[in-house]
Amino acid sequence: MIWHAPRKEPDPYQLEWDRLMDAIRNNKPHNEVKRGAEASLVTAMGRLAAHTGRVWTFKQALEHEHEFAPNVDNLTLDGPAPVLADKDGKYPVPAPGIKRDREY
Repeated sequence: MIWHAPRKEPDPYQLEWDRLMDAIRNNKPHNEVKRGAEASLVTAMGRLAAHTGRVWTFKQALEHEHEFAPNVDNLTLDGPAPVLADKDGKYPVPAPGIKRDREY
């Protein structure tokens, strides 16, 4: 045999539950904060990369002053959206490689 598929990998979702249940049952510390925060940061980095046409590091993304949703802390159900259409009804779009330090 020249090649064969590797053995089946365990289900990562089940492994996550197994580890959590083991920690609860055996009174072990269990903290997913770092992994969750880094996963969230990576999604923001992907958005920044796609919208600016640049490669972003953890440090650059964390220090970047851009707001993905300006004034999000002031949003209300009856207030304006954070991004509005222009006079022609068009919304701003990313311009990767042209607008290199912000989304729109």
